Amino acid sequence: MSTPLFLNAGTIKNADGRGALLTFTAPSTTAVNVDGTQIPAAVVEAYLKASNTGRSDQFGFSVAVSGDTIVVGADSEDSGTTGVNSMPDENASSAGAAYVFVRSGTTWMQEAYLKADNPVSRDDFGNSVGASGDLSLIHI
Repeated sequence: MSTPLFLNAGTIKNADGRGALLTFTAPSTTAVNVDGTQIPAAVVEAYLKASNTGRSDQFGFSVAVSGDTIVVGADSEDSGTTGVNSMPDENASSAGAAYVFVRSGTTWMQEAYLKADNPVSRDDFGNSVGASGDLSLIHI
């Protein structure tokens, strides 16, 4: 089954100058059909989730990618612990955290859980993150 894609008064023309017929094949979105030619759609490689998921941590509020490293900020994470890979608690509301994931082949693994040296409620650590090579930058 195909469902037409409408452009709200816009047009896309094929090489012959005729309007191109664009359709998504339902129920799958693994490919897009353009004038009968199937073009692969984007593929999800991984589903990343924090090791200590909280209801309103805002995991993914900020994200940085550098090669095989992804840094994910969770500016409303509630732990009051400090440093790298500490055991999370729920003692500092919205102190924030960041998570470092590294890819090996096609597998992504959480390598680090990062906390400020002095977390305080409402710090929003992880509001902005950056990554460059083997370095991660977390901004509050």
